[in-house]
Amino acid sequence: MPGQRRSRALQAASRALGERAGQAPVLLAVGNPLPPLAGWQPLGYAGVEVRAIERYFAAGSRRILPEEAATATAVVQGLGGATHLHLACHGGFDLSEPLDSALYLAGGDRLTLRELLDGDLDLSSQRLAVLSACQSGITEFQRVPDEVIGLPAGFLQAGVPGVVATLWPVNDQSTAVLMAEFYRLLLTDRQDPATALRGACGHLRDATARDLAEWFERRYQDSGGTDLAAYQAATDLRSHPDPADRPYANPLYRAGFTYTGP
Repeated sequence: MPGQRRSRALQAASRALGERAGQAPVLLAVGNPLPPLAGWQPLGYAGVEVRAIERYFAAGSRRILPEEAATATAVVQGLGGATHLHLACHGGFDLSEPLDSALYLAGGDRLTLRELLDGDLDLSSQRLAVLSACQSGITEFQRVPDEVIGLPAGFLQAGVPGVVATLWPVNDQSTAVLMAEFYRLLLTDRQDPATALRGACGHLRDATARDLAEWFERRYQDSGGTDLAAYQAATDLRSHPDPADRPYANPLYRAGFTYTGP
């Protein structure tokens, strides 16, 4: 029965989460793989996002794969011992062939749902996969309405206890802010992923143009004055007509984020 399979998957995820809870956090992060596929634009704020979240991990526990370095081979090689997989990249759900739904990496590489289900990836240490990519949380529902076929279920079946994903294309500037707050709540305040995601969404909703400008200014300063995307965002937000306005109050910026897991 499909419902029984889902229940067993969640029970297995809960056990795996408990077994891995004592491991020190180790981050494997992909940021803005280059070059993007034809017709897609680079994710200008994915680098800001990864640099904002890596500070919640110890200096020796960060495996960062930016831009051209974010190949499938590098991701596979970096999985062993990593507890948190963060993929800030393009993604897509293939409605005609759901198993070909993929996260897109550098050099034309892909990580597909089919590859996840084949069981060849070492995900034995993972506690959480964050698929900070468009449409990474969609599931097939037309041909198999009683089954769950999508990347979140694929990661769960492959042994990852929890998955954060998105249901539609998301803004990479606002997502950088949301994800930084998510990891702060998760790793500093030690909230569970679902609670941390809910808190991060509320934080993004309530942030004023002034708050956001200051946040991006800090990212620019933290980069030693090299992060031009953060600088541009701060400049744009400082010029907002009303500093008390909430630029990301629209639910479209946050409501597409989901958590799957115990």
